[in-house]
Amino acid sequence: MCGRFALSAKTEDIEKLVQGMTVNQNLPPRTNIAPTQKIAALANDGNFELKYYKWGLIPRWAKDESIGNKLFNARSETLSEKPSFRDAFKYRRCLIFTDWFYEWQKLQDAKTKQIYKIGMADGKTFTFGGLWEQWRNPNGETILSATIITTSPNKVMEPIHERMPVIIPYEIRLDWLEGKSSIESLKDMMAPFPEDNMIAIPIDKIL
Repeated sequence: MCGRFALSAKTEDIEKLVQGMTVNQNLPPRTNIAPTQKIAALANDGNFELKYYKWGLIPRWAKDESIGNKLFNARSETLSEKPSFRDAFKYRRCLIFTDWFYEWQKLQDAKTKQIYKIGMADGKTFTFGGLWEQWRNPNGETILSATIITTSPNKVMEPIHERMPVIIPYEIRLDWLEGKSSIESLKDMMAPFPEDNMIAIPIDKIL
């Protein structure tokens, strides 16, 4: 799963991560982003502009936005089946920007957990694969929300946790967003990220 992550890169560096993307606001550094908070994402909504989304997907058919509190992650293997994610997987995908994410490893005594800070070995900012939705509440307010897709772990993640976020590399970021991508090709993009390009660092606490 992915329940905490960070984004501290400079705005001008984030702009370079997707060809043609515009960032019309300065992004403050954040080292402990949690579900229900705002996350920076680029959606395939036709605008190609980075926006903030509430972390926790609110399906269009939802009666209450609180459903999003449980839908901050989506399993890649069942996106085509789950009513909460099925349509968004077909039509509403996004890229979520991050410098690293955190995971908690259960230790042998089962009473304590080791926190790991996980990211690219070169320290560069990268992108999660995600889904987004636009939901209107009874008061007429429109809420943009998103979820991070997870997949099976690579060899870096296996000792730490049974799941890891889907990471979309630079070469296929536009393909992930484009509507013409087939379902099968999208599924291929959600394979575990190569472990040679990742690093996991044990830390005492999240600052």
